[in-house]
Amino acid sequence: MKLKQILLYGLILFATKAYPNIDSLKKVLATKDFKEVQRYLYEYRKTPNNYSSVTHNYNIVDSYYTVSLQFQKVYKTDSISKLSAHLYVVKILRNQRDIIYYTLFDNGIIKIAKNAIPFKTVSQISYLDSFAYDDFKHNCRHIDKEISNFVFSNWSFPFYCYGHSYSCKPTFERLLMDEFIKTRDSNAMYSWLFSTSLTLRVYAIEGLYKLEKSGMVLSDLQWQTVQYLNRCKTNLRVIHDREDSYKSVRGLSRKYKLKKRIQKT
Repeated sequence: MKLKQILLYGLILFATKAYPNIDSLKKVLATKDFKEVQRYLYEYRKTPNNYSSVTHNYNIVDSYYTVSLQFQKVYKTDSISKLSAHLYVVKILRNQRDIIYYTLFDNGIIKIAKNAIPFKTVSQISYLDSFAYDDFKHNCRHIDKEISNFVFSNWSFPFYCYGHSYSCKPTFERLLMDEFIKTRDSNAMYSWLFSTSLTLRVYAIEGLYKLEKSGMVLSDLQWQTVQYLNRCKTNLRVIHDREDSYKSVRGLSRKYKLKKRIQKT
């Protein structure tokens, strides 16, 4: 069994380095092994200009989790305003051992933008283990929601929270951001800057600021991208002290000022 796992890992590692794109991602997802997908997430970013991160991780009930991942291949240019990336998003329903459901979205080329990025899926593939999913529904029968809508929803919250939501618990995004800061994972934080979610972008700006404040030296690309995106004037729903308001990304990120450098246009 160990030999089989070693050979499988070797094939995945080869695919990751040889084809850092949607083909290698498909191969890993086809294993239905979440640990292999996690391993791929970190191997993927070892290729220059590749970024990857978890964007959602939630324990629904017992050993069942919904997970969202994103992968980017960033195309560098001499101008930050022309920066772009190929974005892939994976949504997963899993138990402790196996992937029960996944959908892979290819969002095509995403240009770095000061305002919200329109969500456009170029292509996608899906997988569902119907028997395992029936067991999941049985375990979740006490949840007062349509199970399919609950599991296959957007899995994100369209607001930014300074620390706590209405239930006085940190949001999923903030918990992930705090974990990235703890592990000093600037790759994941930078990946969020290319998300179609403005919420994730604001958390990324905050996270990179805190990493720099802790002593980490950000790359020139990371610094330039934050400086470009924090000019966004689009409003975002904000929760603070159990009160709702709307503030622009520019207003929210104003307090997270990175150290001064020469800025490219």
